[in-house]
Amino acid sequence: MILRRYVLREFFIASLYSGFAFVFIYHITHLFERIGKYIDRKIPIHKLLVFYLYFTPQVLSLILPLIFMLGLFFSLGKLSRNNEILAVRSLGISPAVLVKPIVFIGVITIFLFACFNQFLVPPSNFKMRKWEQENLYGVKRGKKRYFHHLEVLDEKGRMITVGFYDAKKRVMRDVEVTRYKEGRITENLYAKRGVYKGNLWKLTNVWRRKFHKEQEKLEHLDSLYLDLPPPLYFEREKRKPDEMAFFELYSHIKRVESTGGVATGEKIELYMRFSYAFIPLILIFYGAPLAVSVKKRGFGFGFGWTLFISFIYWGTLETFRAMGVKGSLPPALSAWIPNIMFFLVGLFINLWRRI
Repeated sequence: MILRRYVLREFFIASLYSGFAFVFIYHITHLFERIGKYIDRKIPIHKLLVFYLYFTPQVLSLILPLIFMLGLFFSLGKLSRNNEILAVRSLGISPAVLVKPIVFIGVITIFLFACFNQFLVPPSNFKMRKWEQENLYGVKRGKKRYFHHLEVLDEKGRMITVGFYDAKKRVMRDVEVTRYKEGRITENLYAKRGVYKGNLWKLTNVWRRKFHKEQEKLEHLDSLYLDLPPPLYFEREKRKPDEMAFFELYSHIKRVESTGGVATGEKIELYMRFSYAFIPLILIFYGAPLAVSVKKRGFGFGFGWTLFISFIYWGTLETFRAMGVKGSLPPALSAWIPNIMFFLVGLFINLWRRI
């Protein structure tokens, strides 16, 4: 028990230092890449601090597997350099016992990392891009009154397009509502004008087409009350897939597919949030043998090899993501194949090395 606590303490300290160092380096590099824009826009320091606060969750999500692997390497590597692993072996204890507590932390990290990617990173990405639009591109994101050429996919899977919308008066013009069933259009409705009354929209000068098999029925209505989404639904800002929380993204995918649309990129984003959470655990299979043998091969070799493996892993993930987006692989496979590949190779290395 004492030995496990000692290993965990060294692991957390090493991970903490690695995390601070890499986040700082990432932010400094990003700052110098854009320093000219910040100076041109005369952005004050306190606003820059707010931006990099929003940026930090995305950075942590990207480098957390690397931080985890470096924490493992530094903690076990320190034990190896100080001959503590040799002392453990002399007592008849396998070095694998030292790795077990870190494996346990890796299992817990799967859940925590998945929650982090689902509930903290998306809103931070949204706030970060909102900050960029307001401070770098001069697009004020305050409450708008007039909206043009809106396209909304509501909770019932209806595609709603609006030519013009007045948020203050809650009036819309040139409204088109299309219903789908199993990817086929069942009804198309066009209205010249719509006014929000109570909990319904009153549409006037309405033309409605209903489709059933090969038949089409056209009718004209002077007015029609319809349960379209409330005004706030049309006024809210659109979010990119990486700015949506899990359930929001999942609902968006279902709505797109209900209209017969393709949501390949969104599906990959959803699957990647879960598959990415397994990377820290999988990297243990690579970091443990390196850390235990650091005394033989040298600290610099192990550190460089750790970075190399991490970047190869990241490159493989992005390659398979691109293949999924292009349709060469199903979304689920494009998200999970890299994990399966690296897990099998890591398992082979550990069986071969027998830590």
